[in-house]
Amino acid sequence: MDRKNSFDLIRVLAACAVLFSHCFPLAGQNANEPISRFSRYGSLGEIAVDSFFIVSGFLVTTSYLRGSEPIDFLIKRALRLLPALWCAILLTVFLLGPAVTTLPLGRYFASSQTHDYLRNLYLSIRYALPGVFASNPYPIAVNGSLWTLPVEAFMYVVTLLLGLSGSLNRRACLGVVLIFVLLHFGVPATSVTKNGVVLHQMPYAQLTGLGILYFSGAFYAVLRFEWKENKNMVLVCAFALVTLARSPLAELVSYIALPYLILSLAHFRSRFSRGVSKAGDFSYGIYLYAFPVQQTVALLLGDKVSPLQIGLLSLPITLLLAGASWYLVEKPMLELKRFLGRRRGAILQES
Repeated sequence: MDRKNSFDLIRVLAACAVLFSHCFPLAGQNANEPISRFSRYGSLGEIAVDSFFIVSGFLVTTSYLRGSEPIDFLIKRALRLLPALWCAILLTVFLLGPAVTTLPLGRYFASSQTHDYLRNLYLSIRYALPGVFASNPYPIAVNGSLWTLPVEAFMYVVTLLLGLSGSLNRRACLGVVLIFVLLHFGVPATSVTKNGVVLHQMPYAQLTGLGILYFSGAFYAVLRFEWKENKNMVLVCAFALVTLARSPLAELVSYIALPYLILSLAHFRSRFSRGVSKAGDFSYGIYLYAFPVQQTVALLLGDKVSPLQIGLLSLPITLLLAGASWYLVEKPMLELKRFLGRRRGAILQES
């Protein structure tokens, strides 16, 4: 991508929307989240995550179709996903946790829960640290946003398998979308139980729903030479999403209309969107750091904290951390991706 578009802007807005939406449950006012109150689309944060997966499906598939070797694809995806995550996890465990835990530091670091939280480093998601945020309005969870990352990684694997089989085309992408649709609407969610006790509720609906959206984005990527956004269709999609927000068909309509709408807006060019792209892609850093920052704000403000207070205080702190993540971790990894790509190309030419 030449970045003269609004993909970075869409992602930053989506990350900020997740932050805003989380303010309500983190203040103990989940029922007041405005989008979930007046629509069947879930919360604003859920719509934002949907948008992330649509954009990701489009961009990751576009990247593969440019001629990436499988090993290059894996390296690029790992460098984009993991280093910033590792920094966020290590800072959480070794800086934030000791600063706010109610336990003595010796017990905190000796706890199996602390060791278990480090499993987030390889996408085995855990949410609790000992004595951390236990008395918050939304207790225990240190970073509730992490659940999407293994789902994202799973979509990368499916993309790679389609590419390796030579099937990363419109028919295969549409077929994967239809498979996810059938699973999403036709197979009930399952849970892991032991002795009649639910140990873990599988994120089945989230996985299949996000799979529909990711591979809808991939489908449009495959059509990149034939598909052009149409202003009339954009208006139709927006109108359908608004007017059918409370309809029983709302979820189905969102799977059809939202990918077209988001990708059309992402191709829009403006000076503002170019300015956002030049500043850097802060979206991943916002997504990684917002939840623990918001939990810390809620802890410091106490029982009477409001969603507005959490949002106003958390946003600037999160932006600072996201900027540091971009310039100190993510951008260097992006340069490394480019270097490895050039190096591999030079080796292939020499051979």
